[in-house]
Amino acid sequence: MCENSHLNSIETSIIIPVLNEEKNIDRLLETIHHQTYSQDNYEIIFVDGGSKDKTIECIQKHYEFSNIRVVDNTKKTAQHAMNIGIDCAQGKYIIRLDAHSFYCENYFEELVNTLKNKREVGNVGGVWFVEGDNTVGKAYAKVLSTFFGVGSSDFRISNEEKYVNTVPFGAFRKDEIVKIGKFDSRLERNEDFELNLRYIQNGYKVLLKPNLVIRYKCRNTIPAIIKHEISDGVWNSISLKLCPYTFSLSHFIPMFFVIGLIGVVLSFILNIHLFKIIGLGAVLLYLLLDVVFSIINMKSNLKEGLLTLFLYPLHHISYGIGELMGLFK
Repeated sequence: MCENSHLNSIETSIIIPVLNEEKNIDRLLETIHHQTYSQDNYEIIFVDGGSKDKTIECIQKHYEFSNIRVVDNTKKTAQHAMNIGIDCAQGKYIIRLDAHSFYCENYFEELVNTLKNKREVGNVGGVWFVEGDNTVGKAYAKVLSTFFGVGSSDFRISNEEKYVNTVPFGAFRKDEIVKIGKFDSRLERNEDFELNLRYIQNGYKVLLKPNLVIRYKCRNTIPAIIKHEISDGVWNSISLKLCPYTFSLSHFIPMFFVIGLIGVVLSFILNIHLFKIIGLGAVLLYLLLDVVFSIINMKSNLKEGLLTLFLYPLHHISYGIGELMGLFK
C-alpha cells in the first residue's frame, strides 16, 4: 500500500483524497507544480477511494514527476483517506489538500515556514475563496462568501491574520497529529473542524493566514446544492452526538430557522395570534436581510445577485432540514 520508491530526504508530504476527480486533476497538479516550494522537498500522495472515471489516468500523466504516489482507500471517505496518507507519509510536515481546490503559488512554502518558526501553531491554513463554473455556481459562491450566508466563518470572510478555531486544508507536523489521534474515522463531514478543536484542546493554536488563497469549486446545480447542504447539516448533528465539544449554537441557527418556519405555519393553522405576529416579524426580517445582501450582490452581477434571493433561503433551509434529519439519526 505505502511503497517508498523515491528519495528519503522528503521534508513535506502532500496528501490529497480523491474520488472521481478527473475534471480537476490537471489544474490541481498545475497549481502544485507552480509552487515556489522546491519539488525536491515534498511528495504527493493521492489517496483514491475507488475512482470509476479517468482520475488515475490523469494522475499517471504526471508520473514524470517522481514524487507522486497513489494509494488505495477502500473505505472511500476523506477522513480515512487522510489517515491512510498520514501513515504512508515520509515527511515531517503534512499538507492536506482538497481536489476541488486550487492554491496560490506560495501556499506550500508559507505553510511550512510558519510551522518551522511558530512552535505554538499546530495547524495553519489560508482563506477559502469560493468559485462557481456557471451562473448558478457563481451566485452560490456569493452566498458562501457573505456574513448573511455563512455567519462569522473567519476562513471564508476574514482579511486578518489571527488565531481561529478552524482552517480548511491546513498543514501540521506529522508527529503531533499522530500524537493527538489523527482524523476521527467516524466523521464523514466536519473532520477538519473536529481535528482543529482537538489541536486547541491539546494546547496548540490554529492560525489563519489571509494572504494564502485557496480557490474552491462549489456545486453548480440546484439539486447538487440541496444534496450537499442537507448532507452537511446531517453530519453537523451527528458530530454533536459523537463529539459534543464541537457544538456551537451558531451552527444550528439554520435548524432553528426551519423550526420557526414550521411554527409560523402551525400558528396560522391553529390561529394563535401572538405566534403569528412574532413569526411573521421574524420572516419579514429574514426577507429584508435576503433582499439587502442580494442587492449588494447585484452590484457585481445583476443576474447572479437576483439568483441569490432564492439561493440564500435554499442554502439555510436545506442545511436546517439536514440538521433536523441528523438529530433523528
